[in-house]
Amino acid sequence: MTILLELNELDDLPRPLCLVDARIEADYAAGHIPGAIHLDTFEFANEHTAGDELDEVRASWHEMFLQAGVQLSETVVFYDAGTENRGSRPAVMLQEIGHESVRVLHGGMAGWLDAGRPIDRDNVIRERSEWARRRNGMKSGVVVGRDAVVVDLTRPDVVLLDVRSASEFAGTREMQGNPRLGRLPSARHVEWTSLISRRSEWPDGTGTPRDGDTLLYRFHDRDEIVARLASVGIDQETDVLLYCQKSHRASVVYVALEALGMAKIRVYAGSFREWSRCADLPIER
Repeated sequence: MTILLELNELDDLPRPLCLVDARIEADYAAGHIPGAIHLDTFEFANEHTAGDELDEVRASWHEMFLQAGVQLSETVVFYDAGTENRGSRPAVMLQEIGHESVRVLHGGMAGWLDAGRPIDRDNVIRERSEWARRRNGMKSGVVVGRDAVVVDLTRPDVVLLDVRSASEFAGTREMQGNPRLGRLPSARHVEWTSLISRRSEWPDGTGTPRDGDTLLYRFHDRDEIVARLASVGIDQETDVLLYCQKSHRASVVYVALEALGMAKIRVYAGSFREWSRCADLPIER
């Protein structure tokens, strides 16, 4: 079972089920999948991940899920407007803290509406849940901190994959006050959007697309993604460490690669936002 979920698989998922709408609050209020709760974690930054700080990051995510009422016994399905950069990161983090049944809905709200499925406008509020964070989840360990990245820089068998825009990779675009621009040493580049199809029209109620005039809808087919990865020397057996600015986009690519059956893929939680703020860490331009 992969983390990526097709709409036609949703009805057959084990119950109980928790649907999590990761779009902005206004989009959720305008209409969402019936029963879905709202959890927008987009602004949260995994900014300090060295040593024990990574466990504090895990604890922060655990607290967010408890406050939202997510239960350990449920199958949890995250979705956003399409296959954009809001639903994947919380799904990856929920797996990281030990939840064993986490999925991301491929095509998101646009796919749901395309299929003619109903919407609801009720604000679903759950009571706080209580369950112990654990480190024996199905995908535990996929999220790494700064110390692990420093070690990986010395390993020739690990490919660092930067999935930001070309201008961020080149160090010509400033992002979120990064004090230094550029990329991690020896990183290769595949822009995350190159793995996803776009739509210029989408159903009313889909929500607010990331790029305004186009919606990032669904991953390209397997052969196209495999070819794109091969162009930078990545194959099924490559050990890949993904990063972006705050790990949103890296998590989307993680979902795509995990759906291909790649087993050696990890996400740098702090990503370039953290790396750029550590003056003793190397950067290339």
